[in-house]
Amino acid sequence: MKAVCRALGVARSHVHERLNRSEDWVDGRAARVRDPAGDAALVESVRAEIKELPTYGYRRAGALVNRTRELFGLGPVNPKRFYRVMKAYQLLLPKAPKRRHSSRPHEGRVAVVESNTRCGAPTASRLPVRTAKPSRAPSPRTAVIARSLRGVLGLDAVCPASQYVKC
Repeated sequence: MKAVCRALGVARSHVHERLNRSEDWVDGRAARVRDPAGDAALVESVRAEIKELPTYGYRRAGALVNRTRELFGLGPVNPKRFYRVMKAYQLLLPKAPKRRHSSRPHEGRVAVVESNTRCGAPTASRLPVRTAKPSRAPSPRTAVIARSLRGVLGLDAVCPASQYVKC
């Protein structure tokens, strides 16, 4: 079976599934029944919702119809069905026009006067880029504050002070 499936270019799992299907199996995609009366009722409700502002697209119109249906205790309608029905009744908005491409395409390089400089602001254009913060030793006041906090919090008995603050 492996050689046959490889030669046909199909998955063995798919062949196995097809061979072991029950006799009453029906493909759900082909057996789908369209409801023209339901579609007509849906179109009327969409037209009632977009009457005020006909520039609503299928998503917003669908949300408004579903909100109304929820008030009446009905289930929501799938957005794909809204699209299909609105397309069949020519209620969809025209596609937005394509935008013009710029005459100056970006090719991935930014022109700077010299390397390792910032570009953008005119006053900062010649400043070098800082890569790391300079390290600073803690001030003596920080050590005093840390010692007093250790005493207040009762940390002197738990940890020796030499681990945290060196004076």
